[in-house]
Amino acid sequence: MAVGALASSAAAAGKEAVDSYRYSTSEARLLDFNPSVAPVPLTVDIKVIGQRIHRKITLSPEELSKRVIENNYNKTLENLRSYAVFITSGVYDCDLLVGARFNFEITSDHGAVIEVFGYPANFVNWGGKGESLPVAKEVNPDYGKE
Repeated sequence: MAVGALASSAAAAGKEAVDSYRYSTSEARLLDFNPSVAPVPLTVDIKVIGQRIHRKITLSPEELSKRVIENNYNKTLENLRSYAVFITSGVYDCDLLVGARFNFEITSDHGAVIEVFGYPANFVNWGGKGESLPVAKEVNPDYGKE
């Protein structure tokens, strides 16, 4: 029910609205792959670069409304989290955030503040120490063709 405040307060300009909203999560990244290739086991190391970060990303009411997915609060939160990871990884020039946590707050002007906590890290030693990178096996070479 509290998640409903996110979209409704972003859309409700003159109506009685929630002044603030907080949501936290610890999932940092999604692992996506192209359905035309089969995933092959790969050894890669993760190197944390620097100290734990705390970054605030402020969205105006207009910016927030563009990221709200109508009638789907979970997708809206996922979209905001992905946006925060995208911005943060660009600022810190990193591949992922280790131990990431997020805090979402709707501001009194119906914008939002997303706080990101975590350790910026990069992938290193692709293929392991001295190993060659595996070659992806084609599952459907005609994927995406008309």
